[in-house]
Amino acid sequence: MAFWADNPLNRTQTLLFHPTLEEMVGENHPVRLFDELLRQQDWSQWELQYCRFRGQPPIHPRIIVGAILYGMTLRLTSSRQLEDACNNRLDFIWLVHGHHIDHSTFAKFIIKHKKGLESLFAGISSLARQMGYIELKEIVTDGTRIQANSSPHKTASKEEIKKWLACLEQQISESLAQMAQNDEQEDRRYGSSGSPSQLPLPFHGLIKRKELMQKAKQAVVEVEKRRAQKGESSPDKIAKVPVSDPDARVLPNKEAGFSPNYTPVISTDGKHGFIVDADVTASTAEAPVQSQAVDRIEEIHGTRPEHMIGDGLYNDLENVQALEAKGVTLLIPVKPTGATEEDVAYRSDPTEPVSSELVEKLPLSPNGYFTRNAFIFNLELDCFFCPMGKCLDFKCITSHKKSDDSIRETRVYKALSSDCGSCPLKGQCIPAKQKNRRVERMQGSEALDRTAERMKQTENQERFRRRGVIGETPFAHIKGNLGIRRFRHRGR
Repeated sequence: MAFWADNPLNRTQTLLFHPTLEEMVGENHPVRLFDELLRQQDWSQWELQYCRFRGQPPIHPRIIVGAILYGMTLRLTSSRQLEDACNNRLDFIWLVHGHHIDHSTFAKFIIKHKKGLESLFAGISSLARQMGYIELKEIVTDGTRIQANSSPHKTASKEEIKKWLACLEQQISESLAQMAQNDEQEDRRYGSSGSPSQLPLPFHGLIKRKELMQKAKQAVVEVEKRRAQKGESSPDKIAKVPVSDPDARVLPNKEAGFSPNYTPVISTDGKHGFIVDADVTASTAEAPVQSQAVDRIEEIHGTRPEHMIGDGLYNDLENVQALEAKGVTLLIPVKPTGATEEDVAYRSDPTEPVSSELVEKLPLSPNGYFTRNAFIFNLELDCFFCPMGKCLDFKCITSHKKSDDSIRETRVYKALSSDCGSCPLKGQCIPAKQKNRRVERMQGSEALDRTAERMKQTENQERFRRRGVIGETPFAHIKGNLGIRRFRHRGR
């Protein structure tokens, strides 16, 4: 009796009855979920994009989409990897019904159907909500950094781009002159009649490089403009942008150092961790995306989330006001204007001075003067009370431009010169060139104060504690399990 087990199938034997492809894929295999989900979607708009009057019958878009999405879960993100899987992996062969899909078909399909893939996200999200996997009670928004498809060593300043553009202009002029000379010689030899010739390939390359450089130059100008508005311009800080992907920005990496990056921002439902919205920005500012996410979620599901949760990066006045106007409860860490019960400067009667033993513990700025947290704000009286119990009344509203060209208004409060002149804490409170203390408060900060009060509630604190697990798990999966730490394509 032979020791080794017999082979179930003989490679050369022709079988009358043999296992079907359906039998070779188990009932609980993950590939079946993709097939079942995609069969529930409406493919009519996709089908209208195919010509039915010439050529070979096309493969149905559902089959190609299934291979692309299923491949992503297995870290197969290139078109050639997908082609290999469709020819050799049993689960892929089952999913694509035995079609031999080459890499060029996958690549062209993704480029052609970008909008369709986005609508597919909305369709599957709606299906998940109908099945009870999405509740929209708690939505956590969080962002990360993923590198752009551009080398960190190929960034350029405005002056460098100007030099490259000048060189390209010269090369283009030389190419045009050479073309004119060649045309003249051919006209003498063959006559002026004939079909028009195409531009030579080297000239095509010059034109494309020039367009890319001009786009990069415009991106540098925009970066310099934002820096100037923020007051960050300096000869030591030269604005540079990635030449290969001018839409990206040189930002700090999550790991360390700087490189061309994008900032993907994801909104995740708290019940089962389903992603309900995603966006990509080329900035470190994530707050504006949260308000836009609410609109997109409402468009897909017909209702707004009850609670939007985020970390300190979403502590932006415009974001807080926008969500409050939409009736969405925002839960973020917010420090209210002025001293609170947790601060040393707080006292039940703000008109009384801070006790002498606590004066040394009052918060100081790097310049050595009291910060705004040493002052108590009274919303009813619309004034600040200083550590000595004196009132700083509202004086005026000032405005300045933000980096996005919007206007931010600030309310200015000032103490009386007579109160400050005789104050024993004057040296710690007022800069030498000023006669009285000045404290500023953003116009509309009442929304931040209301959010800070809301965060004191026990149930909201419990919701916020779950933020890390809900919001950061998708990025842990995307970066760790799927290995996506760098975009394959260029441009936002």
